[in-house]
Amino acid sequence: MSSFLQDQFQLPTLLPTPTFTCSFPARHLPSLKLSKTTKAVALIITNETLEKMCSIGAVSLLQPFLTEAFNFTPDQARTTMFLYGGITNLVPVLGAVVSDSYLGRFTTLSISTPCSLLAAVLLMLTAFPGMHPRQERKAEAWQMALLYGSFFFFTLAAAGIRSCNLPFGIDQYDLTTEAGQRGKERFVSWNYASFTLSITASVIVIPIVQEITKSWVVGFLIPTCFMMLSCLLFFAGLPLYLKSKPEGSPQVSVLRVFIASFRNRNLPLPSDPNHLFTCPSHGQPAATVCTTNHLRMLEKAAILPAAISSNAGEEEEEGPEITTARPSAVDYHRQYPWRLCSIEQVEDAKSVVKVMLMWAPAIIYQMGASELQGHGYSQAAAMDRKMGPNLKFPAASIGIFSAVALTTWVTVYDNVIVPLARKRRNSSSSGDHNRLLELSILQRMGIGMCISTLAVVVAGIVEGQRRRHVEPTSVFWLVPQLVLLGVAEGFNGVAQIEFYHAELPATMASLTGGFFALGYSFASFAAALLESIVRATTRSPDNKKIHWLSDNGGKLDHHYFVVAGLATLNLAWFLFMAKRYKLRPGAN
Repeated sequence: MSSFLQDQFQLPTLLPTPTFTCSFPARHLPSLKLSKTTKAVALIITNETLEKMCSIGAVSLLQPFLTEAFNFTPDQARTTMFLYGGITNLVPVLGAVVSDSYLGRFTTLSISTPCSLLAAVLLMLTAFPGMHPRQERKAEAWQMALLYGSFFFFTLAAAGIRSCNLPFGIDQYDLTTEAGQRGKERFVSWNYASFTLSITASVIVIPIVQEITKSWVVGFLIPTCFMMLSCLLFFAGLPLYLKSKPEGSPQVSVLRVFIASFRNRNLPLPSDPNHLFTCPSHGQPAATVCTTNHLRMLEKAAILPAAISSNAGEEEEEGPEITTARPSAVDYHRQYPWRLCSIEQVEDAKSVVKVMLMWAPAIIYQMGASELQGHGYSQAAAMDRKMGPNLKFPAASIGIFSAVALTTWVTVYDNVIVPLARKRRNSSSSGDHNRLLELSILQRMGIGMCISTLAVVVAGIVEGQRRRHVEPTSVFWLVPQLVLLGVAEGFNGVAQIEFYHAELPATMASLTGGFFALGYSFASFAAALLESIVRATTRSPDNKKIHWLSDNGGKLDHHYFVVAGLATLNLAWFLFMAKRYKLRPGAN
């Protein structure tokens, strides 16, 4: 994985042109004029930072807002957050399909950015007196409609912004040049830095301001102002942006392979690879395409129709001058893309299926993280949060410890571990290089799962001790489990991204973020499902309102141990699969 922060914008490119005189020749002075690309990228990064500060800041207040203002029970608020997190991580995959196939990234961002502002405004309106129910009363239908309306527009915004912001920034560079490649690396570095800044600012500042002012209106006004400024800056850069046209979605390409292979399921696979359709843009016959021996049934998607196959045979007999067969195959492929796919598309689809075998265990791993984060606010709110005679730690800011641990680990990984690994790889033979990289990625994924499981066990122990104490326990007893969770994400999350980049072909590079987001989406849904099962199976026979997850008489520590047990089984399955997993040819 490339360094996040080592390649940054040089300081002269960020400063205004100075108006001083000196005795040096002018040719020795560096040019400080900002290029059009630099201005466009600066606006894109600033826009994304402000948008994340809005969305993350609003979400950090959402769970306490639902319980205190809308009178949700902690279970209802937590389930709502699980479902909201699952949907907002799912829709970017759909947004990428729409953007890549139909609208284009700029148009998608032009629609989704105002949607985020509208969502923030609607959420702020629900914080005004009279716009949410009074204490201990249920919300009216129009109040719930206003609340869920803000959720709906936040979801639309996530579909476009999360899927398009990073690719749109990369579109501003000419990647065929060395300068463009360097600019892309700097943009990715600054993109990560903006993510860290947005988490720190939103999770700390916004809850603290809300805690001090005791006003939900002020708490949600800050993210709204961030998003308003984000919209203004984004549309201010209209004359600067380079706008690429939609070129098709890799997700749709994979789906076409599955459907075409199903339609051709009764056809026998030809023994000669030349009878499989290959895309002429690659300039190679099918026999020279690097094919794999697994999932051969998907190759039926590339079987040429009978008429085209017979024409090809006749042309081979007549001589190489007659070249009507290939255009006819290409025309058929373009006219019926859901019936005939190229062998290149088939191999890409095979890579996706193979990666999913290692992606599936990440769902349970991320489910454990979702459980700790979901219960973190409820635990913190019930604990002693005093930091002095007049200051309390905001319960909504409890997640900052995980963010700090994650950032610290990634910094250490980038600046210490990666340089050492490069030295080791440079001293090893080329034959050992692939094996070392494979073990490094899979081992770090496994280590992250181990640490995450340990974090859930620690959470269960701390919760058990908290429940047994009569006096409130200090909120900082939650720090160890949250730090472990952040370190686990630093191990597993970074390794997951590297794994997807190594295993997926270049044509599927945009799916890397999609796999990561889908993992969190399914993990959130799995967490909501697990809690529903726990509530249904652990109810007290004397009082149906008491179960493991209830506020009074609950046994959250038992629930944590169940999650830890599932995580242990998931780790065993991951180790079983990792031992038998082989990197695809040419992945490195």
